[in-house]
Amino acid sequence: MMSIVSTIPMTSAPILLSKALALAALAGLMVAPMAAQTRTFHLPAPTGRFTVGTTALSVSDPARRSPDDSPRTLKVTVWYPAADSAGRPRAPYLREQAALEVMASRGRNRDSSALLARDVEIHAWLEAPVAPSPNRLPVLVFSHGYTAMPGDYTALMEDLASHGYAVFSVAHTGETLAVTLPGGRVETLFGEDNRLSPLVAGVLDEWNDEDSVAAAVTGASDPAGAEATLRGYLGRIPRSSAALDRWVEDTRVVVDEITGSPGRDRVPCLRGGSTWSAWGHWVIRWAVSPAPPSAPATRAAAAPSISMARPSTAT
Repeated sequence: MMSIVSTIPMTSAPILLSKALALAALAGLMVAPMAAQTRTFHLPAPTGRFTVGTTALSVSDPARRSPDDSPRTLKVTVWYPAADSAGRPRAPYLREQAALEVMASRGRNRDSSALLARDVEIHAWLEAPVAPSPNRLPVLVFSHGYTAMPGDYTALMEDLASHGYAVFSVAHTGETLAVTLPGGRVETLFGEDNRLSPLVAGVLDEWNDEDSVAAAVTGASDPAGAEATLRGYLGRIPRSSAALDRWVEDTRVVVDEITGSPGRDRVPCLRGGSTWSAWGHWVIRWAVSPAPPSAPATRAAAAPSISMARPSTAT
């Protein structure tokens, strides 16, 4: 089984990544004020030269079970450089309208589904053909922030794809705000009683001193000291460490699926082989480090370290 272990320090990531993060933050700040207006809000335009295509797929892990005893299923949104957009529909801002409507029916985020479905326009095109390239496409596997949705990072995903990256954005079922799975099954953070799920509530209850720990880790003068601080922190938050393990396994399952022969057939942008890296907003940055702080050394050593490579076609 192929695995992936890597990290992308923000200090050494490509400049375009920092610009895209700023665009994503700007989009998040500006969407809310626009909700009360009738005109369409356009996300910031991608800065690369490629048209952006997007598709979605699902990956199941029969070794792990959902609460209803079905195989754990993950939705993956794919963003990639496209040849053109002729005849393709524009992709919606977020693709979780059905799940958001379920939340609205329970009294949560009543206005969000209308906003996300109609009032925000993005720059990607559904099922657009992949741009031809003589080189392998570098692939990024992305994990959202805890309880967030992959679509929250649409501006960032589009910008990376416009520079020649294929980005696989994983929705971590049960720990993402809302997701619609195959067969129309909806998973949200809230139960029918409108209460936050015990799984997520348990993780959030542990978050008391993460800001001071983050400052200590980033301010450490040596890597060993930073790692020791992080390991000590994770030892005090067992539920969050368990979530870290879930997300590590989710990432590995997705990589195994889409690098196998059936996966390559499902995702044309992978044909011909690719270089890989994993990164994210929350714990996945720890989860894909060379030695995950909560993981046994043998598990970390079993997976190769793969670094991010800039595509030669990037602009």
